[in-house]
Amino acid sequence: MKVLTMGEVMIQFNSTVTGPLRHVNYFEKHVAGSEGNVAIGVKRLGIDSAVLTAVGGDEFGKNILMALKAEGVDTSAVKVDSSKPTGIYFIQRGFPIPEHVDVVYYRKDSAFSNLSEEDIKDEYFKDIDLFHTSGISLSLSDSARKACEKALKICTENKIIVSFDTNIRRKLLRDRKEALEKLNLFLENSKIIFTGKGDLEFIFGEKIDNIENMADEFLKSYCKNCETLVVKLGEKGSIAWNGGKWYHQGTFKVNVVDEVGAGDAFDSAFLACYLKGKDTQTCLKMGSVAGALVTTTRGDYEAFPGEKEIQEFLNKVQGKEYLR
Repeated sequence: MKVLTMGEVMIQFNSTVTGPLRHVNYFEKHVAGSEGNVAIGVKRLGIDSAVLTAVGGDEFGKNILMALKAEGVDTSAVKVDSSKPTGIYFIQRGFPIPEHVDVVYYRKDSAFSNLSEEDIKDEYFKDIDLFHTSGISLSLSDSARKACEKALKICTENKIIVSFDTNIRRKLLRDRKEALEKLNLFLENSKIIFTGKGDLEFIFGEKIDNIENMADEFLKSYCKNCETLVVKLGEKGSIAWNGGKWYHQGTFKVNVVDEVGAGDAFDSAFLACYLKGKDTQTCLKMGSVAGALVTTTRGDYEAFPGEKEIQEFLNKVQGKEYLR
């Protein structure tokens, strides 16, 4: 089995202390970005993966290529654009909201945002079983969105499973109308859809009282070909709809250092289990473990677990999920 992900892989500068960035002098440098994280995550869980992205011909781009190759991710679909920079972003920790992070991006006119339909080659999809992207990739620029849509067309023609995470970024999408316009094609044509409580509230423009009722409405209104819908609920766990039935999963209590990347870890573990033929409840549990573990350290993918680590974790905490 092989997964192809498509999205921007960036360099993250993660503050080592709390407080506003203007007073921070020390940062850790990490390779990060949603779809790159998923590619690394599924690879660590025994599923071959590749990334379709673009990086600058700069030292940061070289850093990204080096990191992906070190993880065993296929980089043959990575474009190196020497005329554009690699995207970067900064993590501001514990300010203005204690125990939470804020993300400050510097990705305008980056190499990936300039990706076009002409950069999407049929050969990239040879022997691919599942394609995964997110709302971030569709929101960065018109050319990147059209490139993603061409990838979707190729997947449809070749009967490749499409997985999509709504991953709505308020800094990229102004309102629900714009979000639906940009996400709609993937919502209509994806077999597996990941979303979150915040994304659903943004799409419907209202607070959620009953998450299952809202998710049912989401499926009925926008996700015509979806077979599995997963709703991530943060510390309250996750739910999944499959085969006309809802499944529920609690969270695992860990010492949270950095929540960035948790959703990507969840996606990667869920997808790896799905491709191995595991049942929906097991997929949810593995996703929950991966999402919990990645929050225990700074960086996006560093604490993504392999199968051995997941089993070691479950052997210690089995039956101790925190259903909230």
